[in-house]
Amino acid sequence: SASSSSSVTRKIMSEKQKARLLLEKKRQQEAEEAKKARQRTSKLIKQDKYVRENDENWTSQQSAACVKSGTGINTFRDKYGEN
Repeated sequence: SASSSSSVTRKIMSEKQKARLLLEKKRQQEAEEAKKARQRTSKLIKQDKYVRENDENWTSQQSAACVKSGTGINTFRDKYGEN
């Protein structure tokens, strides 16, 4: 009888209510995905930090974007000097 009562309430819901419900479910799902993405990023950052601190062979390098373009990132000081 519980399923029949829920189907009755769904029939009574207006299209606006259905749209709001769908929108709310979508927002909750996106929020959950964003939370998981933040957790993954945080985990990667912690892992990278551990490697930097504990791996004696680790050295800083240019980012892949700089290597790909072939030029470094020019700053204002590079372009116009210190003063």
